[in-house]
Amino acid sequence: MPTSTCSYTGNLSTLTSTNLMKIFIINLERSTDRRSSMEARLNELNLAHEFISAVDGSEKNFLYSDRYDAKKRLFMRGRELQRGQIANFASHITLWEKCVELNTPIVVLEDDAILKDSFPEAVSVAAQQINDLGCIRLYGNKLNKHKIVRELNDTYKIALSFFGTTCSNAYAIQPAAAKKLLAHCTQILHSIDVYMNHSYNHGVPCYVLLPMPVEHDTSRPTTIADRVKSKKTLLQKCVRELDISYIRLATLLTSLRHLKR
Repeated sequence: MPTSTCSYTGNLSTLTSTNLMKIFIINLERSTDRRSSMEARLNELNLAHEFISAVDGSEKNFLYSDRYDAKKRLFMRGRELQRGQIANFASHITLWEKCVELNTPIVVLEDDAILKDSFPEAVSVAAQQINDLGCIRLYGNKLNKHKIVRELNDTYKIALSFFGTTCSNAYAIQPAAAKKLLAHCTQILHSIDVYMNHSYNHGVPCYVLLPMPVEHDTSRPTTIADRVKSKKTLLQKCVRELDISYIRLATLLTSLRHLKR
């Protein structure tokens, strides 16, 4: 996709909930402090929103836990995903399903997202681009190799990330892209942010809105369990490096193809 210039015609002073995408927040029911904090911030920004109960990894047989292939994951990466990571993936699946059910673009937030004052305007900007681009990240840690593909105005740009970004705590998505993500996650092998970066697999490129209107709250402990370090065999190390190299190359080639569209 060659660089293009687009006009954003919105005005922050006239934004209302009616011209923004519906906002859903993933929140564990027991994380009441996070809910209260996020709800206060969204009310402060005058944004309509809805909390969705997160899938709880502490439950024995939580939703979509049967999609996780522990043996294959261990072989490919030398360590298993934590239950919280799998449950977080499942929570995002439920919102992709909601997006398809509603047949309209939505914004997905995790409850540790920090919303900047520019968030309402940025969401309105993203709303004008989302049907064309499929999925737009509103936050992405480690945004390394990327190219600006759309100059929206003097403030906002759309970048295509060649390898994706870490963290999945804020993004906009439309139904067609949600369907693609749903079609290729019948088996869970990676954390949600890694899966979303695999554009070679599901065909949803990693577009990022710049400047990002969201930050990640690192001051609070995560509700997803920390990774457990495990000693890898030589075979596991080799398989892991081969898998990572293949994914990076495949993702890069897919991103370059999108640049030409």
